[in-house]
Amino acid sequence: MGDIVKSISNVINSFNQEGSGEEENNQFTLYQQSRDASFYLWGENGVFNSTQSVYVITHGWQNAGFTDNDFATLAQSIIQYDPNANIFFTDWTDLSSNYNYLESARDTAIVGQQLGEFLLGLDIDTDKTTLIGHSLGAHISGIAADTYDRLTGEVLNTVIGLDSAGLSFEDGLTDESGRLDATDANRVVELHSTSIFGYDDSMGDLDVYLNWNDTFQPGESSLMGNHYYPVDLLANLYQGASYTQEDGSVFELDDLFTLEGVYDINTTV
Repeated sequence: MGDIVKSISNVINSFNQEGSGEEENNQFTLYQQSRDASFYLWGENGVFNSTQSVYVITHGWQNAGFTDNDFATLAQSIIQYDPNANIFFTDWTDLSSNYNYLESARDTAIVGQQLGEFLLGLDIDTDKTTLIGHSLGAHISGIAADTYDRLTGEVLNTVIGLDSAGLSFEDGLTDESGRLDATDANRVVELHSTSIFGYDDSMGDLDVYLNWNDTFQPGESSLMGNHYYPVDLLANLYQGASYTQEDGSVFELDDLFTLEGVYDINTTV
């Protein structure tokens, strides 16, 4: 297990040295802090509007947090799609920057509970609330939704997992209460993009396996690039991108909220 964690750490270091996410984005402003996480609100005024939709983006292990340009692009894409939305970002870099992956994986339970409590403190419309998490952040999102349900008896509308982390969560190592699963929200969507870093088995109402037989995802040249690919893909979907399949069907954003089951999707055409 230690060799696996060391290998992942080496890939992360190599990826970070390429310069991704180094330019600070100032559109996120600090809204509230908990013991182990900070919650940022997109927009210069930092004012929450309880009548509008809520989206919460949560990053994964060894990520640059709200300064990562990929997540800023995702936030911008959501605003393009839903101009009046409230977009929050969960920054748990104090815990996720731990080079011991297994400790960070265990900390998802702590951050997930704090995110759920944070949402409890807001006057949100559960039918208009979507949690989006990448890698370990996907499990935080699932735990947060589960926490909110347990504390209020109300179920959040949607959780979207972006290549949810596999290591220490699959093969029965973590029960459903400690990871993202189909019971966490009215609708749980998982976009799978790697069999190395991601959760291999189906886990949501909709499981989309992206270009599953390809060595690299479109525009990527590394395993870590593959792992981040769903972040960019979701941003593209919110921007209106669509992908025609071999059978003539078209994969687009609305499919995330209407399809059920397991789908192999090609985004290279």
